Amino acid sequence: KLEIDAKVKSFGTVFPVKMKTEIIPDKGYVSDNENSKLGISGHEEFLMKEIEEGTRIDYIYEVDEK
Repeated sequence: KLEIDAKVKSFGTVFPVKMKTEIIPDKGYVSDNENSKLGISGHEEFLMKEIEEGTRIDYIYEVDEK
C-alpha cells in the first residue's frame, strides 16, 4: 500500500490530493483519494484483464461530497 500526497490539475487549477493506493500486480490499482480543499473524496479503480481481443481496462471513479 502507498500513501501519496499529490497535486492534480483540473480546469486550470491545481489541487492537493491525498491518495491511499494499493497496487495490484499484473492487474492495476485501487485508490481512495481525498481533496480537503474542496471537501471531496473519491474511490478509484483501474483494473486490466486479458481477453481474446487484447487487454480490457475497467476504470471507475466514484466521488463523494462531504
